[in-house]
Amino acid sequence: SYNKMNVFHWHTYDDQSFPIECKKYPQLAKNGAYGPEYIYTQEDIKELVRYAKERGVRIVPEFEMPGHSSSFARVISTMYPESHQSGSLDPANPHTFTILGDFFNEMKEL
Repeated sequence: SYNKMNVFHWHTYDDQSFPIECKKYPQLAKNGAYGPEYIYTQEDIKELVRYAKERGVRIVPEFEMPGHSSSFARVISTMYPESHQSGSLDPANPHTFTILGDFFNEMKEL
């Protein structure tokens, strides 16, 4: 079991659902998750990290970008090209990086 058996690769969200609580942008999970019962709160995430650490399991969260992120578009449409909501973030828009910076700064503390 020395070969990746102690790694939890967590595919945190996709086009269909955004189930991660973000305090700076609470509408992401509120409007992006399948329902309120399907949201991982920040306390849930901290508990999962603690539980995994006690058992020697490394958690590798996957935040899939720029594609597979249309769950963002339902909530923060300014992150996408004006011509269409393709599910890919707009790298030419500085607002995109402001939001992502805020989001990742919050997530890294968990």
